[in-house]
Amino acid sequence: MKKLLVQQNQVTYAAQFARPVFALWGDGKRILEGLFTAFNKRGITLANFRFDQSSQDPAAQALIVSFNPSYFFKFHLDHVESILNNFRSEDLIVFPEVLNEGAEWLRSSIPDFSFHSHLFTYFGHAKLSQGSSHDVLAAIPTFSIPEIGTSEGNGIIFHWKLPDRGWKTQLLIDHSLTVSNGLFIQFLLFITEDSINYAETAKVGRNIMDVALKQIGLEIDDGN
Repeated sequence: MKKLLVQQNQVTYAAQFARPVFALWGDGKRILEGLFTAFNKRGITLANFRFDQSSQDPAAQALIVSFNPSYFFKFHLDHVESILNNFRSEDLIVFPEVLNEGAEWLRSSIPDFSFHSHLFTYFGHAKLSQGSSHDVLAAIPTFSIPEIGTSEGNGIIFHWKLPDRGWKTQLLIDHSLTVSNGLFIQFLLFITEDSINYAETAKVGRNIMDVALKQIGLEIDDGN
């Protein structure tokens, strides 16, 4: 089993609302106070908040909460998103907690609020404990075009639908452009439900990714 020694990673979350929260339009005080209260136990201050109103487009305007330079939560009128860069194991515990705190604030602020969908995305650039990305990709069926040059193997994208849960997943494996002879891994989990258990969903999603990689002879070693 080849280990993927992760050099860079990121996890993101984006959730689309069933309809924009028009009741909060123009009410910066209510949004700011609501998110400040929701995330208060994270030790934040007003210095952690920033309004992004550089555009006249309502969909582009946002309130950003930065927990640290590599971790933020962003509120829009029609969706929320959160990005965590180069995370550690303790960050992965806090990440779903923050998402849940943001969701609870939205539900308490808008009586008829609901989510339309949730999208979790993981990506990592990794060295290999044995061999190179060429070795891994060469073992995957390829479509060669010799007229262009010598094939180094194809990247591949797997798509799955989980009927019992109604989830859709996608796994992409390709050469890393930032880690020499390394692999780029991207995993997506898409859910069209209103309410989810963030901690459980993150755990199940990670397990699905690990099982899929194992079938290809790969195992992530990111310290988590």
